[in-house]
Amino acid sequence: MQFALDPEIIDFAGSIDSLLAKSDMPAVIRSWADGDTAPGTAVWGRVAETGAAALLVDEASGGAGATAVEAVAALEILGRHAVP
Repeated sequence: MQFALDPEIIDFAGSIDSLLAKSDMPAVIRSWADGDTAPGTAVWGRVAETGAAALLVDEASGGAGATAVEAVAALEILGRHAVP
C-alpha cells in the first residue's frame, strides 16, 4: 500500500503555498489580531480563487468534489502559513 500524494495534489498544494508565501502573512496576522480583518479576508479571497474553499463541496453543488486527502493537503499549507 502506498501513501504518497499524487502529482496533482502536490501541484495544487504548491500553488496555495506559493500564493501564501507572497501574502506577507505576519502582517496579515498582526492586522487580524488588532481587529483589522480586511487583509485576512483578502487572503481568503485569493485562496478561494484556487478552489480550496470548495474542495469538499460536491460537484453537483458547484464545488470541487475532492477527497479528504486533497482537503488535508490544502489545510496543511494553510496551517503552515498560520492563515487567520
